[in-house]
Amino acid sequence: MRSLRPLVCACLSALTVVAAGSLAEAQDLEPQRAIGFGINRFDPSDRGSEWFALDSLDMRGHLRFAAGLVNDYAYKPLVLYSADGQEQAAIVEHQVFWHLGAAVTLFHKLKIGVDFPLAIYNAGDTGSIEGGQPGTRDDFVFDAPNGRPLGDIRLSGSYKLFGAYNQLLTVAAGASIYFPTGDTAGYTGDDSVRVMPYGLVAGSKWLFTYAGKLGVMIRPSAAEGGGFDDASGPELSFGASGGVKILGGKLVIGPELYGSTVFTEFASNRATAIDVLLGGHYVLPKLGPLPEGFRAGAALGPGLSHGVGTPVLRFVATVEWVAPYQDLVPKPSDRDGDGVLDKEDACPEEPGVRSPNPRKNGCPPPPDDRDSDGIFDRQDACPSEPGPANKDPKKHGCPPPPDRDKDTFLDPVDACPDEPGLANEDPKKHGCPPPPDTDGDTILDPVDACPDKAGLPNEDPKKHGCPRAIVEKGQIRILEQVKFKTGKADILPESEPILEAVVKVLNENPQILKLRVEGHTDNVGNRTLNKLLSNSRAASVMKWLTSHGIDKKRLVSQGFGQEKPIAPNDTEEGRKENRRVEFHIVEEKKAEEKKPEEKKVEEKKPEVKKQ
Repeated sequence: MRSLRPLVCACLSALTVVAAGSLAEAQDLEPQRAIGFGINRFDPSDRGSEWFALDSLDMRGHLRFAAGLVNDYAYKPLVLYSADGQEQAAIVEHQVFWHLGAAVTLFHKLKIGVDFPLAIYNAGDTGSIEGGQPGTRDDFVFDAPNGRPLGDIRLSGSYKLFGAYNQLLTVAAGASIYFPTGDTAGYTGDDSVRVMPYGLVAGSKWLFTYAGKLGVMIRPSAAEGGGFDDASGPELSFGASGGVKILGGKLVIGPELYGSTVFTEFASNRATAIDVLLGGHYVLPKLGPLPEGFRAGAALGPGLSHGVGTPVLRFVATVEWVAPYQDLVPKPSDRDGDGVLDKEDACPEEPGVRSPNPRKNGCPPPPDDRDSDGIFDRQDACPSEPGPANKDPKKHGCPPPPDRDKDTFLDPVDACPDEPGLANEDPKKHGCPPPPDTDGDTILDPVDACPDKAGLPNEDPKKHGCPRAIVEKGQIRILEQVKFKTGKADILPESEPILEAVVKVLNENPQILKLRVEGHTDNVGNRTLNKLLSNSRAASVMKWLTSHGIDKKRLVSQGFGQEKPIAPNDTEEGRKENRRVEFHIVEEKKAEEKKPEEKKVEEKKPEVKKQ
């Protein structure tokens, strides 16, 4: 037995070595984890452009600023496909970036911009693809996105070489630097600095407008053996757009195509990304206290390749502010200050008078025109009083008859020579002012039911000239009822002007802190259902008011059904009056009381001594 012990030990040692070798080999054959990089191929233009990815090259002005937000949603920008083109896994299925950016134009030639991309949503599934023989080191596992939400910050500068905004051709050159602030684990950025020099063109002709871009992205390839060797590295970047500019240049609509391809795998499907967007930008009208210059845009489009970073679908929406540009038009020169511009003035250094003769226009009158009316004294019937020309030699050069009230009706035919008035076929009223219109609503006081409050015409004499809504006796009273669909709370379009009038009253009376919107019905039908209907209608009106700018805190709604009639319900006219909406003022801001010191000063008045 002792002779077998050495043999057994030797066998056990051999088995241990074999097992260890097998374990190491198994470890060597485990799949590798792919190393990501910034896959988002949508690179928004600097703020102030009329395109989403291209630049309209509006470089007018100095120290002209622009800032805004670009929302970029991509569906399936990173998908693993089999050799026959079938989808295997969506590594990044949904990716939403917010691009916060700003730009400044300098010296009418230079634009500097910065873009901060923030991945607010980035989701997908872990998947794998075989790059070689099963079980070898060429197998890769692509992890679902995770890590920091910030993408690679971009700093750009573009310099205009020639041309001008809205001309046929403008050319510029520039470069962008991308700082590695993103995260490869989230596919939101590279792990090294990227630089892209580029050239830009843009132009407009009549309604047509276009832009183009060509650049070279200088970026190192993704980590060797990291799963993206054939889809990353130095690449050619390109883009083009064309569309129409309408509504006085406020609306630009058209398609944009942009993409890139890696030089080492030039034009290959996996290394080439091409997207197209169709949308537009619109310059918004001035919004309340906000400054002019806001614009908004939206676009939608598919990816046109299976390249890394090309989505199945992309949606882009923007809102930005661009400082308005105003051309500085030099004031016309009038050196002698006589009201005749130098370009028309035959005597630009001497103050003169206008003349139909170009050789005398702007020149001082000849010495024999004492009243300087352009009519020589020998022909002037009133040489000492300026006057117009007249075919009657006895009136030629004489001032017209007096018009004391300056209403253009001469006193001899003016029935009211001391009061400016209007023409009238009745000689007794010719030149007399019309009846007064105190509130200025063009409805004269004699027929205006509300002469102190501007209103609208109305067939009802009791409402003619009254506003649709007024503050009166603790309410905002409306002259017309708010109408709804029968048995429903849907407001009919014809009632919107009434509610707009209520909005106007609330905006003009900030002291109204709380307003109760009340709904009332007649007594027809079930009492409980009537109360429910009146409550729904009051709430519907309140919702309309809040959707049109009224603070919800200022409103409350309540339905009373048939509990508070204002007319008998035994006639159709009475029931019609009872079906109503009322606006009751619940709370008003009290006027500030005077300080005690101010009261004392008012009470203590100086005595006036009689002499």
